[in-house]
Amino acid sequence: MIHWKDLDPAKVERSIKILLRELHPDAQGIDGAGGDDGQDVRWESPDGLVIFEIKSFTSRLTNTQKRQIKRSLKQAKHHNPDRWILIVPLDPTPSERTWFNGINEEATTPALEWRGLDWLEGQFASREHLIRYVEGPLYQLAERATQFSQEQATLTNGLPDVASRLAGLQQRAQELSPFWRIDMETRPKQSIFRVSERFPGAASLDPVQINAAFTFPTHDPEAEQTRRQVQQAIDYGLAFSVEERFISGFTIDASEETKRLLLPKGPITRLTIEPQQDNTNLPLPCRLETVNADKSVEATLDVMLNTRTVGQRGVQLSGSDPSGSFLLRLSMSRPDTPPLQGSFDFTVSAMGGRIPYAVRPIADFLLSLQPDRDVRLKFGHTEIGHVHVDRDATERFHPTARFIILLDDLQRELNHSFPIPDEPTELEIRQFELVRDLLVHGESRWLYEGIQTTIRPGRLPNFLEEVHDPGAILIEQENFEVQFGGRNFSLGPTRVVGAKMRLTNRSDLEAISDPNATPTAYFSCVDGEHLTIYRLQNTKK
Repeated sequence: MIHWKDLDPAKVERSIKILLRELHPDAQGIDGAGGDDGQDVRWESPDGLVIFEIKSFTSRLTNTQKRQIKRSLKQAKHHNPDRWILIVPLDPTPSERTWFNGINEEATTPALEWRGLDWLEGQFASREHLIRYVEGPLYQLAERATQFSQEQATLTNGLPDVASRLAGLQQRAQELSPFWRIDMETRPKQSIFRVSERFPGAASLDPVQINAAFTFPTHDPEAEQTRRQVQQAIDYGLAFSVEERFISGFTIDASEETKRLLLPKGPITRLTIEPQQDNTNLPLPCRLETVNADKSVEATLDVMLNTRTVGQRGVQLSGSDPSGSFLLRLSMSRPDTPPLQGSFDFTVSAMGGRIPYAVRPIADFLLSLQPDRDVRLKFGHTEIGHVHVDRDATERFHPTARFIILLDDLQRELNHSFPIPDEPTELEIRQFELVRDLLVHGESRWLYEGIQTTIRPGRLPNFLEEVHDPGAILIEQENFEVQFGGRNFSLGPTRVVGAKMRLTNRSDLEAISDPNATPTAYFSCVDGEHLTIYRLQNTKK
């Protein structure tokens, strides 16, 4: 039971306002500093306007208090409410009930209702955050002492005890403020608390302003990078993080209760601010186009913008292509004033582990980026902004794009999909190219500028006599087999041809006297020639 008589009347009335906002999220509290005009809280209910009048009376009503209630009803009638509800921590006596029913002076509207002590006790019973708020820090000390004893006990029952303790702490965290919800997250050597409105409009009832001052030394590259990050965050509502050495001041302007809740007790080692997103009317489809000098479109990529942050200068919209690998950021200073104009940039995340087919549109777009072209961003038929392609973009994106296209073409020929390997070597890329070319064109340049073969026992003298330097070489293989994505693929018989080759270890072979030896002969290309491998049939297994 709450001891209403001992409580601060202002806190009682404010806690009831909070309760009404929780019961009716779209209700509006009225600030009575300049007179509330007969409406402490108004609610546009589905059945019409409801006006709530809140009083902190806890003893039998005096004549003065009755006049106050009657005056409040008279003022409320100016707003034509359908219902007028008096909320007071006092249940009426029969005579007070008779008096209350008669103050409407025989009018049929608004309908009158008295919600008293029983109603308030029932509502507050399940809202310990409100009880804590009105009763202050001494609330239920015995229960807290019991909980403290539990925290010192061992976790005899294992994980169920852990879950029970965490649930208890989470519940206690929700009692800390009637305005703010506290969500906890634990990480190694770190506890994270996220503070958000308990109900829509709570911030207006208990406003919080965080004031931070930073000092960024000149000639310090890290300081300059952090300064730009903070400025971008202020301009467009982005996240930022500042370490202790750059923080020169930190204060919180809020009510005393909320200040005690939020203000750190020790030094701040890092300040991180996360953005408040406003994703109204999102996602928003847009299209990137690579444009030639004659304004013709070379390639396109569709992107969906699904997050929005707002800062002092403007807004930033962020999104990605359907695969989530191509990330676009659009910054606009005045999105509400036509014509729409903004600047944008994009990044490409690591492709390892993705299926080439899913990111092929990204690869085609990236490969279209050439220094003589522009990239423009469009919403429907409206151009929002454009950038000129520089040579750096070509050097950064083209190798990745070519590799993705290579794998997609290869997997189409093999009729088998497998993920893109992480950081493939140059040799692995050449192997993929060789197999793709064999499947598509029937021939490919061999991986190396040389080749080796093992000489059978007793064949060395004839071999040395038959091999001329330089000379042509032809090697046939009955079955050329490769493995991709955990599967073996047979490409059938192949032939490797070198037009001008030299035996590089002839002197070593001539020195061998053992007729049963099986030495290895090494050949290399000369005069800029190369080896070519041919596929002798077009069937695939």
